[in-house]
Amino acid sequence: MASYWAVIYLLIFSIVGTFTLDTSVPPLEEVKEMASRIQLDLVNHLNDKMKPSKLQDIYEQAVVEEILTESYVDGNKLVDKVATNWVELLEKKKRAVKNIVEFLENSSLNATYEEFPNVEFLNANNITNESILDDKFGGKDVTFDMSAVQIPTDIYNEDPIILNAIKVTDGIDEIFINNREKDTGLLWQYVGSSTGFYRSYPGKKWKLSKKLQMDQYDVRRRSWYIGAANSPKDVLILVDMSGSTSGITSNLIKVSVSEAIDTLGDDDFVNVAMFNDNTTFLDPKLTTFVQANLRNKQHLKKQLKEYMENNATEEMANYTRALEFAFISLQNLMDEAVSSDNGKGADCNSVILMFTDGGPDSGEEIIKKYNDQKRTRIFVYNVGPNAMVSSDGVKEMACLTNGYFSNIPSIGAVRLTTLDYIPVLSRPLVLAGNRTYQWSNIYLDALGLGMMTTLTLPAFNKTKLPDGSANQQLLGVVGTDVTIKGMENLVPKARPVFNSSYRCIGPEGYAFGINSNGYILIHPRLKGQEEIEPILKLGYLSDPPNVDLLEVEVIPKGSDDLVNLRKAMIDEMTNNVTFISLVMSKGERYVHNISMTYSYTNINATSFSMAIVQPKFDLYEFQVANSILSDTEFAKTYIELVGGKDEEKRIGTDVYANWELCPGLSSTSTSEEVLQEIKQELEEMKSNSLQEFKKCDPIMVPCLLFDIKVVKEFETENNIGCLFDEDNGPKYLMIASKCGYTHIYPCWDEDDIASVQDPWEQTYYQRSLYFDGFVFAVPYKKDDHRYESGDDLEVTISMAIRVREVIPAVMSVILSYDQFATIWTYNVESCINSSIICYLIDDGGFLISTSADTTIDVGRFFGMFEGDIMSALTDKGVYDKEELYDFQASCESVDSIESFGIKSFYVPTIADFLNFNYVVTAASWSFVKQLFYQILSGDILSVFSQTTELPYDLYTTEEMVETVEESGKPGNESCIKLQKLWHFGHVSNAEGNVSDCIQGGIRQWKAARLNTDDLNATNMLLVIVDAPDNSTTTCTSKVLRQEPQQDSGPKPEDEAKYPRYRRRPKNCFYNHSKEQHICSGGITLSPSFWLMLLAVPTFLLQQRLM
Repeated sequence: MASYWAVIYLLIFSIVGTFTLDTSVPPLEEVKEMASRIQLDLVNHLNDKMKPSKLQDIYEQAVVEEILTESYVDGNKLVDKVATNWVELLEKKKRAVKNIVEFLENSSLNATYEEFPNVEFLNANNITNESILDDKFGGKDVTFDMSAVQIPTDIYNEDPIILNAIKVTDGIDEIFINNREKDTGLLWQYVGSSTGFYRSYPGKKWKLSKKLQMDQYDVRRRSWYIGAANSPKDVLILVDMSGSTSGITSNLIKVSVSEAIDTLGDDDFVNVAMFNDNTTFLDPKLTTFVQANLRNKQHLKKQLKEYMENNATEEMANYTRALEFAFISLQNLMDEAVSSDNGKGADCNSVILMFTDGGPDSGEEIIKKYNDQKRTRIFVYNVGPNAMVSSDGVKEMACLTNGYFSNIPSIGAVRLTTLDYIPVLSRPLVLAGNRTYQWSNIYLDALGLGMMTTLTLPAFNKTKLPDGSANQQLLGVVGTDVTIKGMENLVPKARPVFNSSYRCIGPEGYAFGINSNGYILIHPRLKGQEEIEPILKLGYLSDPPNVDLLEVEVIPKGSDDLVNLRKAMIDEMTNNVTFISLVMSKGERYVHNISMTYSYTNINATSFSMAIVQPKFDLYEFQVANSILSDTEFAKTYIELVGGKDEEKRIGTDVYANWELCPGLSSTSTSEEVLQEIKQELEEMKSNSLQEFKKCDPIMVPCLLFDIKVVKEFETENNIGCLFDEDNGPKYLMIASKCGYTHIYPCWDEDDIASVQDPWEQTYYQRSLYFDGFVFAVPYKKDDHRYESGDDLEVTISMAIRVREVIPAVMSVILSYDQFATIWTYNVESCINSSIICYLIDDGGFLISTSADTTIDVGRFFGMFEGDIMSALTDKGVYDKEELYDFQASCESVDSIESFGIKSFYVPTIADFLNFNYVVTAASWSFVKQLFYQILSGDILSVFSQTTELPYDLYTTEEMVETVEESGKPGNESCIKLQKLWHFGHVSNAEGNVSDCIQGGIRQWKAARLNTDDLNATNMLLVIVDAPDNSTTTCTSKVLRQEPQQDSGPKPEDEAKYPRYRRRPKNCFYNHSKEQHICSGGITLSPSFWLMLLAVPTFLLQQRLM
């Protein structure tokens, strides 16, 4: 019986299999023949209508007659000149910064500490008379007469320490003003004080973001300050998860650790470990140290939040095991730094930051075992409401290792106290007296000048201590800025710039710069301020992503060329290399495989290197021979242009590029304005019998005028005007020259000329440069968009005119979609069969045309509606897929915060609660610390004689901590997106089957490229597939999206295993024989009369607020 049913099943399976394998798709050889016929019909039609060979012949003849000569664009010379100009620019900034440092150090020598200093300064947070801001700087209202001082909210602005530090800077405005007179290109000049204030020139009112009602800008938390204030460090953060840290303390620890992580910079390495009775890394997959760049810091903070929300605090804290774990981990990193050559690890300061609620164990034995030479410093943060009473054991850890002990009793102390380790690490630097200019990574200017880098130099306290020993205190960090735009102004431009010392590097050439970490300083794909500002969570309080060179350049599979280039640049080498590279189109939908030449060098006395990049077609350009200007025939063309005598005889529209070809022209100039400037120059040349351009660009303008002559000759010889009288003629024909002249037949809407004015910006022009043949394109539609019925679809076909090594022009025609479809389907009757569908898709996988009745998918990515087949084409090698992460992306944030009530009839918003309670507790912490000093010195009367109200609330709730942690989320936030790009692979023809989700069977497909050797190639692929039966139930096949999609990004543990090469800073100061080890600045109080006295008003104020 079983065998009987087996036969039945086999019979049914055979019948179904036979049915599903029945197909109307022609054999592959026939499909290849169809592709050849389509290619032949299209190429013949285009050659007849465009006549590209005729235009090529005219340029070729000009070369033969030596009217045009090939000129090599030497990238080495260009990059050397850039390096020289950058050094000149930066040397001026260095002199300005040095002048400020010298003033501060001399001023500190003569300063005397006053208990109640009387200091006058312009308070940037409270400029009541804005009429003094009567100057303009970067579009902002400023005053060039004085500087302004900004003090963040969480620093008590009447603290004598702050006021005395401001007093040291009295008279600095004269230095600022003198610096500006010597270098009018100076931007902001400023001093970031170690006490927390920020003095900047020119003076400007400090305006807060709309999302912030309190000033959280603390200069000491900025990357440029921290990088200058201490040498690089390897940091292991130990987080106490024992049972005693539950509740408010646990939440305070979470916020404190996040704030501490934010103080680390690109030259630091970090990891986080959690401990109670046992110690483990926060992320079990991330068991090594990672560079403290923005991406890794965000990962650690996210992991910390999730861990502490999902894991209970339990067991006892075993400090011995935690310290042993930390010492061994740090030693392993130091060993790896010595043995490897990839730059992993800071290989300088070794630091443990411990966040705990206190304990009696000092870990003395384990410290002697692993850290007898005090190579590693321990900084202990005693966290929690009871932390005002220190734990002697954990405090001793800090003292035994030349570290520091601090208390964080409430949320208001977090931001200030987590900075306590920085002045300790700066001691060896100060005592060594070794100053090093440093350049920061790029960031967003707090005062509105956009993306910039900062030149910094530390200022040291030169006074002697009472015992005659050297002072080990850092006065602060002095800085000035260079905007990224300003640096870009000193590199060659793609387009000509009037009176520039550079020649332009062509339509697709570009420059980029990187620092010693491989992070980009300038690059065409580095998003500018307008693009990146909306993704910053808190505006100037957050830094832009660290973007590596390898994250904006597409790396061909299996190639190390770009990696080797990056290493050579980081190592400050000078050279040029040529290799095959993948270049992403400006619209970021296509990648092109082409030979690229990289010329690079380092910038002396900086951490920067820069490169000029030239595709092979930009290595040469045509120049018009000098003698041609005296030629009668050529001069006639000039005169006709000036007089306009020939205009009525011609059809079409002349368009002149909005380039800076002459004085007075800019990117906003109209085509008519460009023409008038050239005419004026020609009139002067004619009047004065000159044979050379004196005002306008002497290379590009003669070339442009010669292009006019060439196009006229082409038009006359080939009777171009008649093309548009034919029924099958194109809608438009365009000839766009490399030198900025475009002629459009038969004519172009005058109101729309600006859209086609710059030929190098046109997609058809850019794409044609990378492809040797005809490039077909239709208007792009995003993944989820489709053409509505009745849309006037057009197909654009373009082709580069290649003469020797130069592309002097690009031709383009525009056909109606119906006209194009008629041409390509004329000789392929098989595509009329309703049981199959014929597609023409381009080199990026976008649908150009289809034999189907509907055109709703034209312009869409093929994988969106034929995902299974696109996947099969990729698997077969017809297409290659590249994946690239965009770390500069913006995504809509999801705000899940719910408001909560307090004991009041009014329930405030989260912003209200944050900006009241946080300000109160933050300011109180600064105030209370000063209050303690005065109480213990016996000066209690002076405390209460001041008119300032007591602005403190030592009470911290769990909700307050969570509110501070979650605050400030705007509509968008920084995120990572994954970009997928397809391009033609190594296979031209292929076939296969895919499952049919509707019929339950299979669909056959065949594909062939339209690139027959003896014809002009095209960028299209013919794909023929079985048509699905859409009359049955709906189902969805695979969907492949080309549009960038939000992604978690590469796994940090994978990146940590294979760190990218970097070069460490050259100087390292981690100890000094004369260092005086002060391991605590806090006051340890036992219950006393004074504490009880303080507690009474605090309790009453707390109850009032509740």
